[in-house]
Amino acid sequence: MNLQDLRTLLDYHYWARDRLLDAIEPLTADQFNRDLGSSFKSIRETVVHTYAAEWAWHSRWRGQSPTALLTSEAFPMSRRFAAPGPITRNTCARFSTSSARKA
Repeated sequence: MNLQDLRTLLDYHYWARDRLLDAIEPLTADQFNRDLGSSFKSIRETVVHTYAAEWAWHSRWRGQSPTALLTSEAFPMSRRFAAPGPITRNTCARFSTSSARKA
């Protein structure tokens, strides 16, 4: 994998994540938290998993190695998803740029 591949994957990740966040905006709290009987219990649990995976990768890039993912207790029950300490596209862009300088 080269730097351009990483940037392409990050661009895709943020495009997909932003679509997910836009799609949950009109949901009611009941729809957001309803047990769907799938691998993640609800849409909320899917969103939490997506953010937790993003957080874990970001932590690893910064030299930390989490031993567990964040759990849903750290997140609101409402569809207005507010992640604790959001990881932004700019944060990851800075990482990929600084990594390129070190290579």
